[in-house]
Amino acid sequence: TGEVLGCNLAFARLLGWEDPADLVGMNARTLYADPADRDAYLAELRRRGSVSGFPMRLRRRDGSLIWVLENVAWVEDPDGSGEGRLEGILIDVSDRMRSEEFERGQRELLALVARRRSLDEIFPAALELLVRLHPHLEAGLHLPGEAGHGQASATPGYEADPATIAACAAEGRFIPGGRAWAWPVSDLEGRVQGVLALRPPFPRQPRAEERQAAETLAQVLALALEHEAISRRLVHQAHHDALTGLPNRVLLEDRLNLALAQARRHSTELALLVLDLDGFKVINDTLGHGAGDRLLQDVAVRLAKAIRASDTLARLGGDEFAIILHPVPGPQAAARVAEKLLACFQEPFRVAGAAHTVSASMGLAFCPQDGEDGATLLRHADAAMYRAKARGKGNCQCYTPELQERLQERMELERRLRKALEDREFRLHYQPQFRPDGRLVGFEALLRWHHPELGMIPPGRFIPVAEECGLILPLGRWVLEEACAQMLRWRAAGCLDLRVAVNVSSIQFADPGWVETVAQTLERLGLPPACLELELTESLVMDPGSEAGTRLHRLREMGVSLAVDDFGTGYSSLSYLHRLPVGLLKIDQSFVRAFQPGSCAREGALLEAIVALARSLGLQVVAEGVETVDQRDFLAGLGCDALQGFLLGRPAPPEAFEELLVRQALGRPA
Repeated sequence: TGEVLGCNLAFARLLGWEDPADLVGMNARTLYADPADRDAYLAELRRRGSVSGFPMRLRRRDGSLIWVLENVAWVEDPDGSGEGRLEGILIDVSDRMRSEEFERGQRELLALVARRRSLDEIFPAALELLVRLHPHLEAGLHLPGEAGHGQASATPGYEADPATIAACAAEGRFIPGGRAWAWPVSDLEGRVQGVLALRPPFPRQPRAEERQAAETLAQVLALALEHEAISRRLVHQAHHDALTGLPNRVLLEDRLNLALAQARRHSTELALLVLDLDGFKVINDTLGHGAGDRLLQDVAVRLAKAIRASDTLARLGGDEFAIILHPVPGPQAAARVAEKLLACFQEPFRVAGAAHTVSASMGLAFCPQDGEDGATLLRHADAAMYRAKARGKGNCQCYTPELQERLQERMELERRLRKALEDREFRLHYQPQFRPDGRLVGFEALLRWHHPELGMIPPGRFIPVAEECGLILPLGRWVLEEACAQMLRWRAAGCLDLRVAVNVSSIQFADPGWVETVAQTLERLGLPPACLELELTESLVMDPGSEAGTRLHRLREMGVSLAVDDFGTGYSSLSYLHRLPVGLLKIDQSFVRAFQPGSCAREGALLEAIVALARSLGLQVVAEGVETVDQRDFLAGLGCDALQGFLLGRPAPPEAFEELLVRQALGRPA
């Protein structure tokens, strides 16, 4: 019949009663948690008359479950009536059974975490495991704040007590009481990310096995959250620029393709703007990469404030940015945006404790007229940006079909340039420099490229391309080597008091190994360092405390002469100039050419001021661009140390100066 005839105290307490008498008369069938388990147990009992080690789940008084192994046998009454009873011993194996099932479930959860499955899949599986082990409990997971997954609950509509959740999240510890128990779900650094909450059928303290299961699952969930956070960071890093936090080229192309699809679907226009900073290399090379990075970050902030939330600002790399304008009413609206962006650069940037003015060149391309796919628009906007640079920088240009032809010409020039370097098509010409009394003091080495088919290609055309594609470094090393070798040949001919001047680009000067290249070249050839003069623009030497200043001092200590080229056209700073290890200023030829017979007194006063400044700082002065006798006489009267220009001598191959050098060796003026 299943009626309980009697039990000992251990059995009663196992099921939640204190007095065995409370169980007498109860139908034992109500104790079995799973009818299928009970039916299998009874079938086994009828067939064999006994069961041994049969696993069963019994329901306790509070609704919780325990696992037991039943060892039961039929015992007949001694009176021979044929009636009897079931007698047996129950062994509580709840901890073992629950532990085994929990370990299986935990392995499944960890496998989900390892396979980087979504939290929407991991969280319900965790709660399902908890409820499967403890079906008398309701379980819920709450992840407020940044986790943003809301509530995942095994019981729909269940919500843990808000005060309990808030207290748990604030204190980061287990808090019993109220309608639920709560465990913090913390990341690996101990920051509380959410709450795992359990609710029993009536208020009570959690048992040890319930606490252990909840704490272990909270750790697994914390690991899942950490994996999710790492995955999000990796995805973000793959699609965003690490320096500025802006979308990178990969994400830009993805958003551009999406915007193009929307533009086609809704028949709207789209504009792509490519922006490149003017003068960034100067700051980056002279003040150091740290200063350059801070400048890029400041630029990103200004640009982001100037565009709409619907637009996309991205950093393509280096100092190049791109902006998707969508939707845009037309070219005029895009031009207004470009003007607004250009205005961002009117206020100087604070870099390395000083104000620096940086401009930007911009190129615009429109869909559909300039291209209907992302790659084409990027290419055309880039071509328009180069056109803006060619037109004086600090402006915006729209794409035209002619620009594509020019871009192809530039690419072809780069190809020819690489081949020219391999085939040794370059030569050095030299322009002489004289004292006012006609005595030769040295030469400036000038690079020339005579192409077999195109003829003479001017430096102003190929030098910028060489700088953009990185060929300026091997080209600069060749110029240095050739100029020093030529000076060595002139010294062997008896001209021991001459020097050769070599121009240095900002890219060369930024190369960490360039100073060592100079030292090795001089040592290998055996040329005295004093015979070499390096000409650098003002912008390269404007900060003596920077990395550039350190390199200048190393060169000066080596014995190499340093000259500031094109003085007056760059970022002049008297506070820096007197601290720099330079020994010579070269007056830019634009100031010299402006001085003509009958010109106003301002040009002469400007030249006079530059010479006086150099004298007060103990620097020598070379004036370049001397083309008339009046210019020569005026500059000589100011006390210039040397003059250079077409009036005195045009650039020519070294063999053209044989007669001049013979007179120099004999001590005769030119």
